[in-house]
Amino acid sequence: MSETHICKNCAQNFEITDEDFAFYRKISPIINGKTYAMPAPTHCPDCRQIRRLCRRNERILYSRTCDSCKKKIISIYPENTEFPVYCGHCWWDDSFDSRKYGMDFNFNKPFFDQFEILLKTVPRMSLYSQEQNNTNSEYTNHSDWNKNCYMCMNSAHCEDCYYCTNFNIYNKNCVDCLAMQHDELCYNCVSTKGCYASIGLLDCENCIESAFLYNCIGCENCFMSYNLRHKKYYIRNKQATKEEYEKIRAELSNAKNMENARKEFIEFIKSASRKYCTILNCEISTGDHLISCKNTKNSFYGFKCKDVKFAYDFGEMKDCYDIYEPWQGELQYETHGVNESYGMRFVHVAWRNNDLSYCDSCFNAQYLFGCNGIHNQKYCILNKRYTKEEYEELTGKIIDHMLKTNEYGEFFPINLTPFPYNESVAQEYYPLTQEQAISKGFKWREKDAREYQKQTCVLPTDVKSVPPTIINELLACEKCGKNYKIVPQELEYYKKMNLPIPRKCFDCRHMERMSLRNPRQLWARKCDKCSASLESSYAPSRPEKIYCEKCFVDFIE
Repeated sequence: MSETHICKNCAQNFEITDEDFAFYRKISPIINGKTYAMPAPTHCPDCRQIRRLCRRNERILYSRTCDSCKKKIISIYPENTEFPVYCGHCWWDDSFDSRKYGMDFNFNKPFFDQFEILLKTVPRMSLYSQEQNNTNSEYTNHSDWNKNCYMCMNSAHCEDCYYCTNFNIYNKNCVDCLAMQHDELCYNCVSTKGCYASIGLLDCENCIESAFLYNCIGCENCFMSYNLRHKKYYIRNKQATKEEYEKIRAELSNAKNMENARKEFIEFIKSASRKYCTILNCEISTGDHLISCKNTKNSFYGFKCKDVKFAYDFGEMKDCYDIYEPWQGELQYETHGVNESYGMRFVHVAWRNNDLSYCDSCFNAQYLFGCNGIHNQKYCILNKRYTKEEYEELTGKIIDHMLKTNEYGEFFPINLTPFPYNESVAQEYYPLTQEQAISKGFKWREKDAREYQKQTCVLPTDVKSVPPTIINELLACEKCGKNYKIVPQELEYYKKMNLPIPRKCFDCRHMERMSLRNPRQLWARKCDKCSASLESSYAPSRPEKIYCEKCFVDFIE
């Protein structure tokens, strides 16, 4: 049996199944032999996700001063925040111990009011990256083990990559890409793996020296095509010659030709028949872009997971609900950016931990409740250290208190996010206008006129005519007007790849790539060939024909 609940935030109905209730029982903490039952969620899955995403600024970086060493640094926080900000070196230094900000718990006040004090007093790290793991990659966030990377977010083990976001691993010499793995010399690609020297690929694997392909595997020197397997010299899904392909590829050095090709590609692939979702080697799973998962439901972009639901951008997870961007963890509920951790409840960005509840930015720790900025510690509450016995006794009392104040079972409220809504990842998946965001209680950052100045040069149409002095010029996005610059290594890349200088800012280019992905929602659909019932990320209003697994395989072959 399942229950229908009304979302406390948006007033929409949502379902809680028996399987969900079983998980809530499993995630319920047991302290001194007593089980503290986890309340059922009061918010629908989307509203729960928004609460997590509004705490993540991924791509907006500022120049500011470290409040410890006073050096100029790059940060996700601007100058003059209400809390201190430390550079990575100072924050991770052994001399920094955030327990000095520890507080006694006050049972006369709500928990979140007390936790807010810690959020405003404990120094925050400037970027969610460890400087010691990166080489010459100062302008990266949520990224580690990178070399010579610039404006790469949520990336690891990449080299000489620029403006790449969203789960990029083991890539080299790539620019303006999204969600790619083991690629090299790729430009403006989305959801690719093992591709080389290619442009504008979407959902492709092992393609070489190609441009504007959708759902192609093992193709070489192909252009403007979809659903190809192991083809060479195809143009618009028809066999072509080497000379015809090389002529079209050479024309992409022209900015107008590149933009026209991008627009044509978007329209061209609407006629492509689609598999209802991308699910490979999975059992009893629903969502999209899932690989080697079992009993993984309503989840998107994950691999090697079991018994997971409402998960996004995740890998190697087990027994988890409501998680965003975790890696190698088990028994997690309502978490964001929590890696290599077990027994995590309502936690924001934490790595290598055990048994944390209501914590923010804690690392290599265990048995924490309501802590901020703790690392290499255990048995702390509101950043104050206790004995094991004291910790367990007090934690149980705090949960009872939070149940009375209707706080336990809820993620951090939106008023505790340090970011404006329009600088958070929430704006990418759940866009709001300024008026809508403010009416819902979110912060909003107004445009800064200094970022919207007049362009200082005329950009040549063809990259061959672009002078080296372009790196000294201020450019203005042709879509939103925001200023951007070309860095030296970026110019070198465009020249090498025979690509035009982009006419749009990083943000607009990123959102264009994001628009190529399906929404992270599921609809009840029927296979357009055999009428089998499906849960698909393709809305019924979309024009594409969708097929079930069997019919799509038959169609491709």
